[in-house]
Amino acid sequence: LAVLLCGMLNSGGGVVWAGVGADGVVKGIKMGRGERDKIRQMLDRVCSTNINPRVGPRVVDIDFVKVEGGEELWLVKYTIRVVEEVLYRVRNLGNRGFKEGVYVRKDTGPDYTEFVSEEVLESIQGLEN
Repeated sequence: LAVLLCGMLNSGGGVVWAGVGADGVVKGIKMGRGERDKIRQMLDRVCSTNINPRVGPRVVDIDFVKVEGGEELWLVKYTIRVVEEVLYRVRNLGNRGFKEGVYVRKDTGPDYTEFVSEEVLESIQGLEN
């Protein structure tokens, strides 16, 4: 989640839906109130400990949308708003298979977040100066 949010924060923001298939079909996620509370807490933890600078609630918001006709089926909507132009970095990931550093979105869809190396960042910053 930290990598996805970081990529969107560094690429203008947007909306991410959980519970919608890659084909665009609404499937929903079965969860009760307790699971929704845990997801909210997880988002708060990720925004405060895994992204630098820390991301506040007015930057990343979460909503739960009930799927009609589904028994306890919900969509999770993450809304990412860029309120200031800063470079966000992922940190404190432990052993999760991702590098710590800067990520950007290079396209749309679930698998289009890309790591940007420090060398590339330095060369971009050198061009801007």
